[in-house]
Amino acid sequence: MFVGLESLETLKLSHNGIAFISPSTFSAMSSLRELSLDKDKLTHVRPGAFDGLVSLRSLNLNDNAIGELPDKLFAGLRALRKV
Repeated sequence: MFVGLESLETLKLSHNGIAFISPSTFSAMSSLRELSLDKDKLTHVRPGAFDGLVSLRSLNLNDNAIGELPDKLFAGLRALRKV
């Protein structure tokens, strides 16, 4: 879905009713710095969902129904500063 968007820096998917994120969904978006998934319908996030987001600095998961985050979910996200 996001193939060819290597230079995209901000992606706001708020209020879209997203309930599931497949592993490596955003892997082609190596320049992404900000990802907003707030006010969606996420109940859990699987390991690998954010693989490849090496430039990600901010991740907004507010106002979802996530009970817990899996171990190593943020592994490899060295630039991440805000969740």
